[in-house]
Amino acid sequence: MVMFIQYSSSPAGGYDELIYTMPFTKPTLRSWELFYPRRIPTIYVSGESTLRNGRVNWGIRKELADFEWKNNEGFLFTTTTFSARDRLLGKLITSASFATLNLPFLLPLSWLGKLSPAIVERKIDVEGKDLDAGWVKVVLGGFGWARLSVVTRYQLSDEHTLAPSLSNLGAFLGVSFTGYFIFPKAIAIT
Repeated sequence: MVMFIQYSSSPAGGYDELIYTMPFTKPTLRSWELFYPRRIPTIYVSGESTLRNGRVNWGIRKELADFEWKNNEGFLFTTTTFSARDRLLGKLITSASFATLNLPFLLPLSWLGKLSPAIVERKIDVEGKDLDAGWVKVVLGGFGWARLSVVTRYQLSDEHTLAPSLSNLGAFLGVSFTGYFIFPKAIAIT
């Protein structure tokens, strides 16, 4: 799953985010709660404060990037182009174009069930180094309005090996979501 996100507000302020998730291979964890959880190899964010908060609060390895969004709102469709560049290197991470149908429907994230499973990560410090304290788990919540989207172009730099390549898929479906995410405190698991 790939997510392109613009937060208008958060405890860390407004910021942009690029997320890749992948199925989680359970380590030596014995908890039945880890049914179909996900891992996040890296999140790219536009703000320093959210980089630090994500590392400390949820064990997520966030990195800094610069984002560009362009929206063209029409009556039936909104088209969006997106790009993210590594802030340190200035090189493209990914870019995409998508068309979104302007017919919203209510979507509490709890309805997604196993499509929105727990995120499980190693405990890390503010610098992103693994701690010996084990693993943490968080289940994302929220609610809002969703609209169907079709991703029509997706490009990924070959230099960013932490992100999966989707370029061979052609066009694929997605959901545009406007609402609220709820990030509860991470739970320590062993």
